[in-house]
Amino acid sequence: MPWLWLTLFCLVSIAIFTIYRIVAQVIDRQKQLIHQLQADYQDIQAQNQELTNQNQSLQHLSHLKDEFLINTTHELRTPLNGIIGITESLLEGVAGEVTPAQAKNLALITRSSYRLADLVNDILDFSQMQFRRLELQLQPVAAQEVTEVVVTVSKILITNKNVELINRIPLDLPPVKADPDRLQQILYNLVGNAIKFTQAGTIEITAALIPPSQLNATSEYSSPLPSLSCPSSLTIIPESNHLDTLLTLPNSPPENLPCPPQYQQSIPLLAITVRDTGMGIPEDQHEQIFQSFTQVDLSCGNYLTAQDADHQKVTENIGRHNGVPKNSRSTPGYGLGLSIAKQLVEIHGGNIWVESSIGQGAAFTFTLPLDPTTQVPPPSLKTSIKTLLKRQVLLDDQSSQKLELQLPHQRSANQKNTPQSKILVVDDDSINLQVISNYLHQYDYAIAQARNGKEALEIIAKGFTPDLILLDVVMPEMSGYELCQQIRQQFPADELPIIMLTGRGQVSDLVEGLNLGANDYLTKPISKNELLARISTQLYLSQLNLAYSRFVPRQFLQLLQKNSILDVQLGDQVQKEMSILFADIRDFTTLSEQMSLPENFKFINSYLSRMEPEIIANHGFIDKYIGDALMALFSGSGNGSRNKSADDAVRAGIRMLETLKEYNQHRGNSGYAPIKIGIGINTGSLMLGTVGGRNRMDSTVISDAVNLASRLEGLTKEYSVPLLISHHTFWELEDANKYCIRLIDRVQVKGKSEWITVNEVFDADPPAVREGKLATLTIFMEAWILYNQNKFTEASQVFQECLRRNPGDQVVQVYLDRCQRSLRIAKLKANLDL
Repeated sequence: MPWLWLTLFCLVSIAIFTIYRIVAQVIDRQKQLIHQLQADYQDIQAQNQELTNQNQSLQHLSHLKDEFLINTTHELRTPLNGIIGITESLLEGVAGEVTPAQAKNLALITRSSYRLADLVNDILDFSQMQFRRLELQLQPVAAQEVTEVVVTVSKILITNKNVELINRIPLDLPPVKADPDRLQQILYNLVGNAIKFTQAGTIEITAALIPPSQLNATSEYSSPLPSLSCPSSLTIIPESNHLDTLLTLPNSPPENLPCPPQYQQSIPLLAITVRDTGMGIPEDQHEQIFQSFTQVDLSCGNYLTAQDADHQKVTENIGRHNGVPKNSRSTPGYGLGLSIAKQLVEIHGGNIWVESSIGQGAAFTFTLPLDPTTQVPPPSLKTSIKTLLKRQVLLDDQSSQKLELQLPHQRSANQKNTPQSKILVVDDDSINLQVISNYLHQYDYAIAQARNGKEALEIIAKGFTPDLILLDVVMPEMSGYELCQQIRQQFPADELPIIMLTGRGQVSDLVEGLNLGANDYLTKPISKNELLARISTQLYLSQLNLAYSRFVPRQFLQLLQKNSILDVQLGDQVQKEMSILFADIRDFTTLSEQMSLPENFKFINSYLSRMEPEIIANHGFIDKYIGDALMALFSGSGNGSRNKSADDAVRAGIRMLETLKEYNQHRGNSGYAPIKIGIGINTGSLMLGTVGGRNRMDSTVISDAVNLASRLEGLTKEYSVPLLISHHTFWELEDANKYCIRLIDRVQVKGKSEWITVNEVFDADPPAVREGKLATLTIFMEAWILYNQNKFTEASQVFQECLRRNPGDQVVQVYLDRCQRSLRIAKLKANLDL
């Protein structure tokens, strides 16, 4: 091969080998890069997973922290309530008269406790807003009246200061749509903040309208901006009529003008301003003061975060000058007030900002939407009475004007024998029990205490029937809700009022308690005046319902499925299987003629008042009083397959006769003749409802079963027995063998073709007569059959044997007379035929 081609071949081979080596190196490098990328990706994935786990752990810890905060604040309320209650009751003199010095110190304890309670409430509200659990009860609220309450209460905080607190909000401003309690809280926080940082001068609260025209002019502002420092662009224009005082927006918005949703929707706003003459706030701190746990340093005008404050405690000794800390913090609190106020305002749909500079004081302004449906302020103090009641003890030292409430009268020595309203207090905390007992000690109440739900039920089961129950919600083993539910199975809400006591103030808690049967709800700490007023109100309503029930029985309302007498309408009716009991006094006309009219009333009421309890005790109720007679209804006390109304009615009839024996002994001891009654009982379907006209109606029962019961009562005179029942009632008895019963006749009701079997119940007869009837039961039935077969001679002989064995059997005597009369008639007819 020529050297030229050989050289070319070598060069090509070298080039190919070189290219191969380069490609191999590139491929190796790519593989290394791929492996490195895969390793980096795995590292990133591991780091992401670690971050995710850490985030979840932090979220869990944050949740635990918030739950701990909520639970801790709830637990703090109990001892605080105890401190406030005990000191207030001591101030009232529950443990004896207190000296002026003691009263002053007790008042200081109470004030400090209320202050600590407010801090606890702020912390709880802060936690709830973090969870977004805060609920608002929006309604028309008069800003001037709420502010007046806040000003009146806050004046007690101005001690050793030459500061004047003034409410300049006009009376005729239209109401805002807000939660009245939360509006008070906003004002308390702003006014309290102003008092802390104002050593002398004035604190004024003013309000101005933002008119719809200004809102429409600013609707072009595109979206709300987060900044809060807009007041320099807003001016207040005073007019001759303070109702026309308007907060005017600028023609062109500055860069940091907030534009809340209300501006865009053209809803009129009310701007409320709290202006003080205090030390002022640096302009660069205006936004920071609305952050949580931020406080002001009075010595230099700076605001401190919670971390700065902690650091300051460590280093303050180093920076002392002439014995005074260089950065000493001279104001109390934990920096939650303004943060909570801001969040509450924003929840209402408003905005809040501050105007201030060093040495020029501060003006905090917040906006709230006006109520679009109301043009006049709501009635005076309706939105503010709760706060006044809770802080009444603080006002007592500052003002001679006290809120007038309808409280119970104190019990004097000569009233010791008068009936007392019985109150059962159920709380697992002994301090709370002592506080409430102290509150009620001087008033006309008999108090029983229970430390848990089980003990409360045992007290009621032993015979203590309270007129009202004060019930704590949070208790071990059985909550207040569960206990309330069990009590309502026995006592309706209009008969036994229950007032729930709790440290929780959420609407959901209130609704749950009311749905389970509570009549009212009080949030701790409980004011003595508020507690007494609510107890008095609930007892009055209960007594009023009791008075109504004397005319319209509660069972009647239940049968009509009505909750209240207010729900009853003319023509309401229901069909029901029931037992009817008629009872009447024998020979009442003869007795009545021997008495004067007042004596007649006294006699009838004395008799009926002894019969009624026996009917009620056996699950019946009296439908009508007809002179000396009564008609009672029994709907059944059980849920079994059989109608237990028959047993209830028969037991009631027997007990009425036994009670009559005791009454006759009393009459005999007083020189009066004994009385006799007749009772007839029948069971059947009836219509129960209301009849009458628009202005006067009454309850009534319509049925043939009622007529038959009345007919049976009339037959008691004919057979000289006290108690008769129909075969309808007999067959409805759970166990007829439990009673002393015998069949005595078959009758046909007037106007009806049906024959009715009449049975005598003789459990209430004298023991000798009762035993004789039981002993002759078989031969009496034999004689009765012979009589119905018209075998009067044979029947007469057997009846005579019955009477010989049991001389007191009046029914046998009746049949003997019938047999003899039938034999005489038969003999007379035979003689006539001859």
